[in-house]
Formats: sequence, structure tokens, C-alpha cells
Amino acid sequence: MIRGCRGTFSVVLILILFLSNVIGCAGNDQKLAKETSGLASNITYTGYGANGIVSGSLHILEMDGDKIILDAGLFYGNDGANIPLLTKSHVENVSAVIVSHAHLDHIGRLSQLLRLGYSGPIYCTEPTKDILPIMLRMEAKYGDFGSEQFYYSALSKAKNDKTGKMTAIHLYNCEYGSKIYPKNKKTIFSTRKALEKQSFYLCNSCADIDVGQIMDQVKVLPIATRCEITENLNIEFLNTPHIPGSVMVLVNSNNSNQTVLYTGDFGSGNSRFLPRQAQVETADYAIIEGTYGIPDGNLSLSNEEERLMFQKYIGECVSNNKRVIIPAFVLDRSQQVLGEISRGMESGYIPRTSVKIFSPSTSEINKLYANTFTQPEYQPYFSTEYFLKGPFNPIFFMEKNEVEQIEYGEIALASSGMADTVYSKDFIKQWISDPQTVFIFVGYQDPETIGGIITKSGVSGIIIDENQYVVAAEIKKFNCFSGHGSYIQISQFLSNIEGLKKVVLVHSDKPVAEKLIQSYQQDLPEIKFVLPASGELIVFN
Repeated sequence: MIRGCRGTFSVVLILILFLSNVIGCAGNDQKLAKETSGLASNITYTGYGANGIVSGSLHILEMDGDKIILDAGLFYGNDGANIPLLTKSHVENVSAVIVSHAHLDHIGRLSQLLRLGYSGPIYCTEPTKDILPIMLRMEAKYGDFGSEQFYYSALSKAKNDKTGKMTAIHLYNCEYGSKIYPKNKKTIFSTRKALEKQSFYLCNSCADIDVGQIMDQVKVLPIATRCEITENLNIEFLNTPHIPGSVMVLVNSNNSNQTVLYTGDFGSGNSRFLPRQAQVETADYAIIEGTYGIPDGNLSLSNEEERLMFQKYIGECVSNNKRVIIPAFVLDRSQQVLGEISRGMESGYIPRTSVKIFSPSTSEINKLYANTFTQPEYQPYFSTEYFLKGPFNPIFFMEKNEVEQIEYGEIALASSGMADTVYSKDFIKQWISDPQTVFIFVGYQDPETIGGIITKSGVSGIIIDENQYVVAAEIKKFNCFSGHGSYIQISQFLSNIEGLKKVVLVHSDKPVAEKLIQSYQQDLPEIKFVLPASGELIVFN
């Protein structure tokens, strides 16, 4: 239940003291309220993801006797191998789950929380709510939920195997699975990731049941508004320019007015689509991300200059009749790339040619960007430029499904961003040995993924699915689409927060995080920085 929300405003001391004892929303003058507060809150932090690793963000905060969860993300690669498994005890007495944004490494374990018994509200922004069903449906089909029992029609399986088709498999008693005759019904135990190798795909209706269970618990909160979520706690969402709807979360005690700031994924400000980074004047404690580590000291091009280089490079490839393939994450990265291709065509840097989208999920999100997010009520979450010019022009074809459909001189965007699955992986296998094909990577590449391997300099070959491929295609990488803030951006942000005592560093690989803490401690000696292990209890005091 959302206990109360009201826009932030300044009031005199007597009004603040009065409002702090009623259900509703408090004023935003934290410094003044702290001078009149009572005893400090007992605040503890425990992480079960993104501790010494980048992915799997899930943070449990206990404050004034209330227990809340900040994000519930999945793990990438082997990140989750040594993380304690969640149990029912982790969701017991949880008052609220708060989602900072809709990337899967921040929402991918929401289903698991529900399976463990969580039945309370899941708070997020309006754009995040719009994006959630698309991302959660992807997770329902391909996520790792451990071994589960599925059932299918043996007759359909036999027919489909003869023609090389995939067979629908069911998890719930859905409208299609319920029609299978008992004698024809077969069951198997499998992980969802392993279904494709057995020529199965999860039934769309079953995936929708998974998604619907989560969406039934989602509650939208407005931006820049303090809202009570329990009798003891209120929260405020503040913009951070990472993806549409992404926010930092200020968690504030109604009793002592102590505040914990959770940055989520701190935005880089690189996107043309998003608003400026919100500032935080005061906070006692913070949970911050450290994806990028300390600066390497190398001079680099500005974001604007590199985006222009991106446009010109694609234009040269198309002019030279090269096949251009861009593996890109479905959420925000693909849309930003389409925006730059649109600008390149308008300016004449890129010749007019076919641009093809290989991902139904990307196509769905494109529609959100073009139709939903351009509505007036979404203005607080986007830049002025976004509303004046729009995200991208209608330059592309939607939902292409065959790898053979990309010709020389054409451009294709395909999931996944690290080329480890679905279309991008197929394209790599088909054309990595073709010198007239160009693969352009536009995001972080985990070193163990296909994208991570082939973007290393000097790589001449790669093994994919036990087959050896010669790397003869042109490989290029651009960093101008990055969504995470730099060390300099985050340290400057922290230095401007009055009263900050302790910071928990998350969302960073351990070797990177250890160097980060040394650097932060040197630059901001008045703040204590800690790097907890997964499951380690940290007391904020």
C-alpha cells in the first residue's frame, strides 16, 4: 500500500515537526529536520548480489524495524556461482521491494522472490513499469531458475522433430497445456536455458503467467516526491540518466530522519534521450555502484565526437558495400544506436539503406520509445531534445527472423549485446570469417563472452559450440553509448552530499572495487568506504 505522496517543498520548522507525525509526505529540508531528530535509527545492509561482482543486484536494508529489498537482479555468466541462495527467510517480513530500473541484472530475480513467498508491493517509476513486461518475458523464457518440471505433447514433439521445428513446453496449467490428453502428456526436468538445446521453447502463455504474477504487485511512484511506504519509512525517486525511468532511491526514517541513498546504476549522462543527473544535498549513508573502476588517465574523445565518428564509420562501411551487424542490448542501447543512425542519414554521413531489427523484444521497446514515452506525462523522465526531435526516424524494418536476410551494404541490429545468444550468435557463426562483414560492438563485453573474445586485439580465431571459426570480419567497438557514470562523476557527486558517513560499494568486480575504495578513501577521507561480501551484514553507524 502506498501510504502517501506529495511533491517536495520548503516549510518552516513547526510544519516539519507536525508533518513528521502524520501519514503523508514530509518536507525535503533534511538538514533542519536532523537538528530536531531523536535517537539514530538502527540500520543494517546485507547484499545477495553485486558484491564483488557486477551483476545480480539485490540489497536488503533493515531500518527502524522495517525490512526492504532494493532491486532483485539476475547474474551474468558465472557471477552467481558463489552467492548464497535466497531462501524464504530472506523475504520474511519484507515490507517493500524497490526497483531502480528495468535492466535484467536489477529485476531478473523478482519471480524468485514471489516464489519464496513475497506478496507485497514492488515500487518503480512509470517508464520502468512500461518496460518491465517486455524484459520479464525475456527472462521467463531464458532465465536460470534452476531445474524445473515441464510437460509437453509427445505427439507434437514427434511431428515437429521430423520437420526440424521447435515444440512448445509448459510450466503451468495454461490454456494450451491443459488441452494435452493425459496419455500424450510427457514430463521432463530441465532448466529454462537448456530447453532450446532439446528443441523446446517455453509456451508464451506460461511466460505471460510468470510476468503477470509480478505485474500484479507493481506500484508506480512519482519522481522527486517523498512517499511513505511504511509507518517508519518514506522514499524518494530521483532521476539518474542511465536508461528511461532509472532512478536513485532515497530511503528516509520517519523517526530519526536518517537517510540511506541507493544510486542503482548511476547514469553517465551520455544519452541524448535522458534528463540531467539529480543532485542529493544530504544523506547519512549510501550504496553506490562502481562498474568502471578508477580512471586510467588516458585522454579520450568527448561523447559527441565519438558519436559523430560512429556515424561516419557506418557510412564508410555502407559506401564500401560492407554488411554491417551491430550486436546490441534490446533495452536503450538499440534505441540509442537507431537514433545515431537516423542522425547520420539526415546529415548525409550514412547513405540511405535498409536497417533491419533482429529481435521481437527490441521491436516492442522501439514502440514504447516512439509512441508511449513521447506522451506529455513522460517529460520528467526525458530530455528536452527527446521531446523536440523524437528518439529516431522510421528507418528500419521490424522483426526480421532469418540470418540470410542481411545483404551487403545493409545494417542490422541484433540481440544479444555480447553476441552470446540468439541472433547475434548466429550472425557471428555465419559471417565472422567474411572480410566484407563488419561487427560493431556498442557496449560492455564480458571477457568470457563471444563479444568479449573477438573484441580483444589480435584474435585470429574463436571456438563457438565446439566449432572453430577464423576471425576475418572487421571488428570495431565504440564506447560512446555507455550508461554508467565514471569515477570522476560519482566522486564529485558524493563530495557534494553533506553529512555522508559511510558508503557501501557494489556492482563492481572485486579487483576493480578494491582499487576504487583506495582511490575514494584518498579523495574523500571523511567518508568510510566498505566492500562487503555477499551475505555479510554491514551496520550503518
